[in-house]
Amino acid sequence: PLHFAPNPETAADNAFQTADPTRSPVEIAAAAYEEVTRAADRLAAAGVAVHLFDDEDPTRNDSVFPNNWFSTHAGGRVAVYPMFCSQFGYEAMVFDACDELGTPIYHTNVMITIASDFALVGLDLIPDEARRRAVAESITEQGRTIIELSTQQVREFAGNAIELRTPGGRVLALSSRAAASLTDDQRAVIERSARLLPLDVPTIELAGGSVRCMVAGIHLTPRPVVVPVSEESVLGA
Repeated sequence: PLHFAPNPETAADNAFQTADPTRSPVEIAAAAYEEVTRAADRLAAAGVAVHLFDDEDPTRNDSVFPNNWFSTHAGGRVAVYPMFCSQFGYEAMVFDACDELGTPIYHTNVMITIASDFALVGLDLIPDEARRRAVAESITEQGRTIIELSTQQVREFAGNAIELRTPGGRVLALSSRAAASLTDDQRAVIERSARLLPLDVPTIELAGGSVRCMVAGIHLTPRPVVVPVSEESVLGA
């Protein structure tokens, strides 16, 4: 993000977004670029295959959050949001969520992280008891353990994490701020199946998103390798 800045258009409905009057816009943009670069280096060092792209367009100040606008799927399919469930055969789990002041939660990925064996969920942010129970059941019926997050942990971006695969096993990438908010018991459940990988992204978090928002997973089916036919073999056929 060469021109990163908290987006004023999203400030109205993103309660996670904050300002930093102590730094100039240029300083904030430079710090964000360094944070993303270091985060990519740490992921790569952990064994995650990383594709990093510079965005030089000054009008896309929050393009550091690709997770919010596209996703990739097996079979070569790519979805550009908003996505429709019927196109992918998904069953929608619709619910309202808000903090203790009644402020709506703007995005499910700040309150729910679904990994292979566990899920970090801010269940208390779902005021309707029946919907809260339905969300919990939809997660546990597939064998995952629910790690309940408090409202404060959600504010610290503990729900904005992503499980990634490496040659050495799974890692849970999340911000250092989010990792610091976890209890020892919560860490123990996570570490049964994934290693915690904290990343320092405090400037990025000014814009109301964290590590999960910064990462768009590549789930496309690898294309078969086509061996080119040489001229010699063609002539001899």
